[in-house]
Amino acid sequence: MGTMREGAAPVASRAVQPIVVLLAGSAAAQPSQYVMERAIRHHDLDWRYLTAEVAPDRLGDALAGVRAMGFCGGHFDEVHQRAALALLDAADDAARAVGAADCFTRCEQGLAAVNLLGPAVTALVRRRGFDPAGRRAMIVGAGKMGRAAAFQLAAQRAAGVAVADRNATAAEELAAMVAAQFPDCGVEVVSWQPPLAVPESSDLLVHAIPAAAHAEGLLLAPDTLRPTLHVLDVNMAPPCGELLREAAARGCPTYEGLDLFVERLALAFQAWTGVEPDRRVMRDAAEEFLMEV
Repeated sequence: MGTMREGAAPVASRAVQPIVVLLAGSAAAQPSQYVMERAIRHHDLDWRYLTAEVAPDRLGDALAGVRAMGFCGGHFDEVHQRAALALLDAADDAARAVGAADCFTRCEQGLAAVNLLGPAVTALVRRRGFDPAGRRAMIVGAGKMGRAAAFQLAAQRAAGVAVADRNATAAEELAAMVAAQFPDCGVEVVSWQPPLAVPESSDLLVHAIPAAAHAEGLLLAPDTLRPTLHVLDVNMAPPCGELLREAAARGCPTYEGLDLFVERLALAFQAWTGVEPDRRVMRDAAEEFLMEV
């Protein structure tokens, strides 16, 4: 399964309102429904986006209900993304490589696991004129987000990917995965000795360490943040905003985690509905929601 729409199966009847759903461990502080419903109204679509609280041990039951009720697709929150992969009927290449699904859609087999974390990274930077093909990236963090970014950049014909993680084994495993699947992409592991120096050959820096696991302050050496370096932080909350402030002060093009979140929702929205959403409307909705949390 190459893309989210390949092999997609239609809902049983368009007389039934199309529904997508977020399956979450907790509905608290989840902006997805607020943002997606705003986009649905803005584009005058007769769709609904719901949020359902699902305990980890009931995820299989929830997906059985999704199948039975003919929902068009949905999202998984952080709690369910890894477990969901084994419970769905098919998976795209990114979901298999990352070992997690943040999204699912209808397919001929039933429900397909999709990972849009990496595609959101490349779609976001492309909107600012950055084409990953032939470029080099440094990925800080070899967890789920780092794996997704590295896989997608290599799939988009990046010339090279450098990986750094405090867990050397995780960094080496990610580098090996990329090298095995994309032999034309140069791969290296950067030793974890903060402050980390961004290799001079790097065109893109992806900071992919979750905010909850980040307590060391700025991990990157500021003097290696050159004005030609595009800098993306996947987090929507401090303390990682320090990196973007430092990068912006040095003239780097920067990308916020909130923009990445919106891009991921926008890709799903378009795949489900066939309508390209207004990202400005979605970002405004996300900002409104987060101000109230």
